[in-house]
Amino acid sequence: PTPLTLNQIENGLLRSNRPAPYHRSASLPASGPLLSSLGPYVSPSVDFRIHGLLNCGAESCPPVVALSGEADVEDAWRAFLEDNVVDAEGGKEVRMSMIFKWYAVDFGGMRGLREMAAGRRITWAEYDWGGAR
Repeated sequence: PTPLTLNQIENGLLRSNRPAPYHRSASLPASGPLLSSLGPYVSPSVDFRIHGLLNCGAESCPPVVALSGEADVEDAWRAFLEDNVVDAEGGKEVRMSMIFKWYAVDFGGMRGLREMAAGRRITWAEYDWGGAR
């Protein structure tokens, strides 16, 4: 078996082989033996909730949680939203985690994010790359 990088797992398998925001190309090759062997494991579509579950170790990343089913995934996603989509300026704007900006394509692009903001102005929270406690 060929070892995979964390980038290949996140963007290749979990994000349906979409490019990471900091890359121009897909994480897995478009064809060849690696993709052939991984084909059954590449998600056919993106479940945007993965962005509330994956942890890179930075302070601004979602917390590490144990997941044992759909209810746990939904609970973790709701907790992520509560911490990362915050009313600001008296409800006139919404402050969102940079995760939403970086992976906007997974949320329906800027149109999807504007719908999530329900007509409020979107501002981006500074991302804390320091180590999580």
